[in-house]
Amino acid sequence: MKKNLIILVVSILYIVIYRFGFLIQPEFFREDLWIFNAQRESLLAFITPYNGYYHLIPRIVAAITDSPLLYTLISFGITCVVFINLLSSRIKIKDNIKCTMILSLALVSTVCPEVLISISYLQWFLAVALITLLIKEYPKTKWQFVGDNLLILIVGLSSIFAIILIPLYILCRKDLLITICITTVIQLTGIISMPPFVHSVDIAHYIFIIPHRTIGQVLGISNLLIWVNIFYYSILLILLYYGRNIKEVYILIVVHFLFLISAMPRLSENFFTIDWFGGGDRYFFIPSLMLFWSGALVYEFRKIQLNENKYGGAR
Repeated sequence: MKKNLIILVVSILYIVIYRFGFLIQPEFFREDLWIFNAQRESLLAFITPYNGYYHLIPRIVAAITDSPLLYTLISFGITCVVFINLLSSRIKIKDNIKCTMILSLALVSTVCPEVLISISYLQWFLAVALITLLIKEYPKTKWQFVGDNLLILIVGLSSIFAIILIPLYILCRKDLLITICITTVIQLTGIISMPPFVHSVDIAHYIFIIPHRTIGQVLGISNLLIWVNIFYYSILLILLYYGRNIKEVYILIVVHFLFLISAMPRLSENFFTIDWFGGGDRYFFIPSLMLFWSGALVYEFRKIQLNENKYGGAR
């Protein structure tokens, strides 16, 4: 446990150093200013979807303060809570894997800096909390049950990620199904209320143009999306070959593809966002993180299997 706490502190310090300028000279970031802060005096803002869905946490922050410093500190505080949540005793994996998960969260988030210390894009970091719930044990106390449902409610009303993850919650966390369905229905009302979005993307675009560009970028070794998928297919094949039924890894792999698939309509309009260094970093935050997490789990379970084979199943 002591090692976990050290890794946690180091990871948070790494983020502080990386975003030090933003912390000592805070300023509004994108929608923080011209959407949330601009509409802060109207209670109708809480029931007004922006970009097709509701943003509960940014609206609450905006209602509390118009100070960019407090925006930054609140966002940083929530970011720290997401890190601390990975140390939960309800996540039944070894401490060294938890250390890897915490470190990889810090590293990936600094490679995708849009998600760090920003109320506008805090939803991407909160998605990590939703994913963590999927690999946690069922709650054993009333307060744990209330906490899990409250987390679903707050995060689900601040982003569309509860909608994306609902298939996994149906399979893995039926105790949270009512709450996640409520948030999904509410967010769908925002999506339905959006005016029709007219664009030139059609089936032919997906069938012909995207594969053509994809092949070209693979040959140029510049397409992160393809290489992430290659790694994931490799991990899946390894799992099948060694016959280990690792529930957590399968969950993370499905999360990876759910987020990639959900991003494809956006990426198809500006395909250069698939290049990590060409913008759109946030779309690869979760898939990249899932790559590290599932890889760490596969490595650990492979070590366990080798020990079992070596000592005839004795531990």
